[in-house]
Amino acid sequence: MEHVEHLDMEFSILSHHQLYVNKKKCAFGNKEIAYMGHVISQKGVVADPKKIQAMVEWPTLTTLKHLRGFLGLTVYYRKFVASYAWIARSLTDQLHEDQFGWNSVVEDAFQALKIAMISVSILTLPQASNVTRHSSLPFSNPGQSLIFPNILNHSM
Repeated sequence: MEHVEHLDMEFSILSHHQLYVNKKKCAFGNKEIAYMGHVISQKGVVADPKKIQAMVEWPTLTTLKHLRGFLGLTVYYRKFVASYAWIARSLTDQLHEDQFGWNSVVEDAFQALKIAMISVSILTLPQASNVTRHSSLPFSNPGQSLIFPNILNHSM
């Protein structure tokens, strides 16, 4: 019930300031929601399975343009893949050379990156007890605030 009360309060504030929400863009009570290539749920944030499937089904790269497209898609999800830079190095090296040259080393990197994308991890959402809200900043307007993760204090 507390959630409904918070929503009521938010809508009252919006209405007071003559701001309105677009019903087509709102979703309430969902277990998960797709947002900007990610799926956000109670478990955390994961890469959108549709995007992962597109990477896995990507055909063998034949041109520098295709390589750039593939790396552009995979680099967006690099935070989900351990050692992304190391796995993709042979592919990114192709971008720096004058000529696109496909060989067994590059093919191995291409396949390894596809496999790494299949086994992406879940990014956890910040917990309320682990963040600090700063709303008294000089540039803050009412209702605006910055949220920073709490970091262990250490002297320099």
